[in-house]
Amino acid sequence: MSIARQLKVTGFVRNLPSGQVYIEVQGSKDQVQQFIEQVKAGPTPYARVVDCQVATGRCQDYDQVFTIRR
Repeated sequence: MSIARQLKVTGFVRNLPSGQVYIEVQGSKDQVQQFIEQVKAGPTPYARVVDCQVATGRCQDYDQVFTIRR
């Protein structure tokens, strides 16, 4: 979430039962691109990102914060 706060994007992240992570993010084109690049790199040096699939969609009416959904 610190990446999202730093870049001031909105949306949410959710861990899936499969171990995958699902993220919806909204912001300017540059903000979203930077977010994707940082997600692909992983949140820490010990994290391992195997694959990152990106799809575009309609803008949602997210609150002004990025949240964790359970």
